[in-house]
Parts: sequence; C-alpha cells; structure tokens
Amino acid sequence: MLKNLIANMALLTAYLFVVTQLFRNRPVDIRASNRRKLLFGTLSGGFGIVLMSYSLVLDELTRLDLRYLAVMVAAQYGGLTAALPAGLIVALGRVLFFGGFNHASITGSVSIIIFGAVAGMAAERIASLWPRWTIFLLSFSVISSAGMLYSFGMRSLEYLPIYLGVGISGGYFTAYLVSHLNRSTATLMKLKDASVKDFLTGLNNRRSFNTAYQAALTRVYAQERPLSLLLLDIDHFKQINDTYGHGAGDAVLAQFGRMLSGMMRSQDTISRIGGEEFSIILPDCPHERALEIAERIRQAAESYVYRLPNGNRLTATVSVGAASFPDTPAGELLSEADAALYEAKRLGRNRVCSSKQLKERK
Repeated sequence: MLKNLIANMALLTAYLFVVTQLFRNRPVDIRASNRRKLLFGTLSGGFGIVLMSYSLVLDELTRLDLRYLAVMVAAQYGGLTAALPAGLIVALGRVLFFGGFNHASITGSVSIIIFGAVAGMAAERIASLWPRWTIFLLSFSVISSAGMLYSFGMRSLEYLPIYLGVGISGGYFTAYLVSHLNRSTATLMKLKDASVKDFLTGLNNRRSFNTAYQAALTRVYAQERPLSLLLLDIDHFKQINDTYGHGAGDAVLAQFGRMLSGMMRSQDTISRIGGEEFSIILPDCPHERALEIAERIRQAAESYVYRLPNGNRLTATVSVGAASFPDTPAGELLSEADAALYEAKRLGRNRVCSSKQLKERK
C-alpha cells in the first residue's frame, strides 16, 4: 500500500506541474472560458484513470485509490464545468477498465459523479483555498464512506479508516502543492507583466512598444495596409514636477494613461516610451483619420482636470506628432513622427503636427 501511495503522490505532483506548464500563459480558473475549463476537466478525468492503475486491490471487484484527488484538482481550477466532466470520465474509466459492470463499480461511479458535482459547486462559492479544500475533503469523507458502507456493509469498516486517512492526507498534500504552484504562477505573471508594462501607468513600456512596432511594420510590408503612429508629450511636465513634486507628476502620468486607454480602440497599442512621452500605434488607420484622433486626444487633454495627491487640481496640455504609411515610408514612421512632435512643441505646444504637413511646408 505504501508503494502505491508514494506512486500516487509522485504522479499527482507531476500532473500538477505539467498542467501548470500547459496553461502557464493563460492559467485556468473559475473565470476562464467554458472551453478551457472543459479541457482541464477532461485532462483531470484522464489523470484520475491513471491514478486508478495504482489502486490498492482488496478483491477482484474492489479497489481503493486516490481518484477523488483528480476531481478535486479539476474543481479547484475549473469549478463545476471542469469537476463534473472529470467525475464522469473517472466513472466511465472505472467501469470500462477496472472490473466492468458490477455492484462495486456502479456504486463507485455514482459516488465520484456526485462528488464532482458537490466539489464543483463548492469551488464556485468558496474563494479561499484552504476552506475550499476542507469542504472538498469533508465531502469526500461523507460520499466515499456512504458508498463503501452501501457496497460492503460493516466489512468496509476494516478499510475505511485507512482509506479516509490516506485520502485526507493526500488531499491536504495536494492543496499545499496547489497553493505553492498558484503563488509561483502569480509571481511569474507579475514578473512577466513588469517586463512589458510600465509600472506607473499600466501601459506598455518601451520594450513592449519596440516589439509591437516591429510587428506592425512586418504586417505593413506583407499586406500594404495603412499604419499610423502618434507620439505625444505632456507640455511643461518638468514645471509640474518642480512646482508640485514628483508625486504630482506621477499622478498626472497615471491619469493621462487612463484617459488614453479609455479613448482608443482595442487593436491600438498605447505605450509610455519615456518620461512624459507616449506613443500610439494605429493599425489600419490612414493619415486623415490619425489626425482626427490626435486632435481629439489634444482637446480631451486640454480640458482634463488632474487630481493631485495633496488635493490640488491642475490642467495640462499635450503636443502630438503624427506619421502615417503610405504617406511616409514604413521604416521612417518613428523618426518622422518624432520630427513632427518636435515641430509641434517648437510652434508653441498644445497642437498636432504631422510629417505630411512638414513635407508640405518644405
């Protein structure tokens, strides 16, 4: 029995590690799509069948194993949408691969399906991990005990204490692994976000902008579709810092970033690329439309009232430089937009200037 228990724990650890890696970019949780939760439930059901291969065989019809843990894992990550399919798959595997139709297999199958429903509903109602797993294990104890007593009567008392002890111990071991992996995944996601997001505004940082900009250029070369780039600079930002302090400057940057996010399309890429300088990549956006967007941003910034940490309020204007393909060669968009921004500031700030306008003046 000890050998099978160790094998079950090793398999469980390996399974949790593998599924964590499979879903590392988009972790599965209660809020995930039903499709992803169903996939997770299917994988967990298959894993439950694997656990049954390492059962403690009491007789030719009866086997004790940790299949319930697979359903608990499904419930933890996918709620009812994952736990119920996992229970159904484990039940089907019990009948097809481990004994066929008999009193013990039918009772075990019904028990695991009921447990999947109970655990899934509990997972969707209890947010905290340890209380959730305590309910899982209480449900496991009641349902499995009832199933064994129904199937074997008083004879089950010979095995039930050992089975419950092993199951509960395995359950808390699994909960610990889940807790550890969740913390590790959360830390990894934070580090990943920190590498591509600006910590102050939550927008893309310079590194992320460079990646998005190169990807946009690649699409332009392949598809010959319009592409526009806006560069924005908050006017007299140094004066804000000098007058009100850097905390006020940070507040202005954060609020300006939120304002931009609320105005742009989902396919637009907004980045903070330095100090008070921002960029917006506008795919499938011709030059005239880009100028309209830039002017709308300028007007919104001009009328926006920033709330500072000390309770004061202030306004700040913004200068915008724009460049668009095909009016400007794709490889020169960044330099031309930067030149247009410089011209907007030279002409007095709080205005929009484009590379096309610069060329026309020449």
